[in-house]
This record gives sequence, C-alpha cells and structure tokens, in this order.
Amino acid sequence: MGRAKHPTYSINHSSIKTNKGEIRSMKNPVIAVGMMCLMAGTVAASDGHEEAVPKAQLFAGYSLARESGTNAHGWASSLNFNVSRWLALGVETSGHYEKDHGASITKNSYLFGPRLSKRGGKIVPFVYALAGIERTKGKVEFDDVSISAAENETAVALGGGLDIELSPRWALAFEIDDLLVRSEGSTHGTLRFSAGIVLNIGER
Repeated sequence: MGRAKHPTYSINHSSIKTNKGEIRSMKNPVIAVGMMCLMAGTVAASDGHEEAVPKAQLFAGYSLARESGTNAHGWASSLNFNVSRWLALGVETSGHYEKDHGASITKNSYLFGPRLSKRGGKIVPFVYALAGIERTKGKVEFDDVSISAAENETAVALGGGLDIELSPRWALAFEIDDLLVRSEGSTHGTLRFSAGIVLNIGER
C-alpha cells in the first residue's frame, strides 16, 4: 500500500488552498465607498443642542466584513482622543472570523489615524482615515493533521459614520468603511460595517 499523502497548505490574503483545490477565494476589486455622503443632512439632524466635547471616546461593538460575496462576523473597538472640537486621534482594532470545509481564517486589524467630526447636535457625523496592518491567520485541519500560517500586510481604512447621543456619557455609533490591504503587489478591498456603544470619558 502507498503512503497516504498529507494535504499541502498555503495562505494569502484572498484564499486558502490545499492540494485538493482552493477552499475559498475572496479576491475582488477594490470597493469604492462614497464616505463623504454621510456628512449630508447634518444641519437638519442638529437640534441646536451644543453638547460638551469629551476628552476621549471608547467604542466597542459588532462588526461585519464583506469581501467577494462572503460575510465574516466579528467585533470592532476604538479609542479616540479629542484634541479639539472637530479633530480626534485614535486607534482601532478589529477581528473577523470565517470557517469553511475544515479551514478557518482569522483577520485582525491594528490601525491608527485622525477622525473629523461635525458637532452641533445629538447626531454627530464623522469621517476618518486610518493606517496600520492587518494580520491574517489561516488554519486547515484534516483528520489528525493541523497546518497553520500567518502573515502581516499593510492596511488603510477610509470611512465614516454617526454617533447618536443617548446621554452625556453614552452614545450609539454606526460606522462603514473600505479596508484596503496591500498584498503580493495588488490591493484588496473589504467593506466593513460596525455598530455598537460609545462611552464618553471626561470633558474638554
């Protein structure tokens, strides 16, 4: 009897492959998202309430990433420090998870950059540009064989959203962005949507 072949495995930004074929392909052109349109209607949304500006804002919530027709569920969090009424500097982390036919993919982003807010009411629209890395880790399991690999790639997120004030301390937040990741000489885009709660810390 011949010796049984163990599966071979490779990982890149867009797929996991074995010697039995590609398990999933997630390549797609960069998705262009018109983020600035989120600023429209700000005047109408304002009720004339001049809210205090917190020193920092901590966000945590659910996140959905969509690439090449495939959804990955996960989480997102960020911490923004307001250096003025309209400008903040922040850091963001997120994690998204997929599993299919014995293969699992985990993607974590670590980004930082500026955020611009249009204050003047209980509904505060904002836009941001973040840069950093995305770490992709893949794992394939067949019987008692487990193979994994990981890589880090340059990433940029361009997006925006809304903060909706619930009280001086709490708010709801909704965000949408396009995460652009540079891998193997090409750029891949992932559309991300996040929704969660914001804790306002201190006051400027």
